[in-house]
Formats: sequence, structure tokens, C-alpha cells
Amino acid sequence: MFWIERVFLWLSEHVLPLILVLCLTVLASVFYYLAYTRKVASALLRGEATPVPAAGGYPPPHRVVASSAAAHDLDPEVLRAAHVYLHQTRGVGQLVPPAARLTEEIGLSASEIRAAAAELVQSCGRKAPAADLPILVTLADLVRYVQSAPLRRK
Repeated sequence: MFWIERVFLWLSEHVLPLILVLCLTVLASVFYYLAYTRKVASALLRGEATPVPAAGGYPPPHRVVASSAAAHDLDPEVLRAAHVYLHQTRGVGQLVPPAARLTEEIGLSASEIRAAAAELVQSCGRKAPAADLPILVTLADLVRYVQSAPLRRK
């Protein structure tokens, strides 16, 4: 019975520090959760992030794309085509805001950006612009580039 007494003695000496560590861990988790939800809510209110699309995923709902496009003077159909392209090639699972940076936030390299521009120009029924490809930083820049391409005659 000597070992049982040792266990009880150890527990009686260490129970307060164990409870204190547990409480601090729970408190830190609660603060992290509150900070995260506040960050997400404020981003949604500023329009920087958009909600995950409804069930079925893609293409994104017309009204969401239209409101996002109107806020940045973009063609909703071209923006929608860009979202579908990003979903198919990059596996982007949510609606990307037009201000999203192509390299940092979406993860496209320079060659992938050129390929995306060429694919979107073709899929939107437009001819490639005669000018060289400008520097495309955001999704809005990419959509504006596609919009600047002349429509193909049928």
C-alpha cells in the first residue's frame, strides 16, 4: 500500500498546478476562437471575403458574382468564368474576391497566370489582344484584361 500513498501524495501536491495549466489552456483557446471569429466577421463586413458557395459548389451563384463584379466594374460573366477556371485548375473551393492577389493568395505562378489569361480569353469568345500581356496582380486585373479583348465575330 506504500505506492498508493505516494500517488495520492503526488496528486495532492500537483493538482493545483495541473488545474491552473488546464484553465490557462482553455482560456487561450477561447481567446483564439473569439479573435478568429471577429476577424472573419469583420472581413465579411468589409467585403474582403465572401461566403462559401451554396451546395453544388460551382459555378458560383449569379447574384454573388454580380454584386462582386459591380463593386469593381467587372463583367459578371467574365468573372464567373474566372471563378470556374480557378475551381477546375486550382481546386479553389470558395468564391475568390476580385481583390485577391493571384500569386500570394491563389498560388499562381507567372506562367500559370499567362495560361489562365489565354484560356479565359478563349473560353469567353474573345480574340487575344494584340498588346503584350500586362502585369496581372489581382483577379480583377485578370478579368479586366479579358474584358479588354475584342469579341470574336461569328
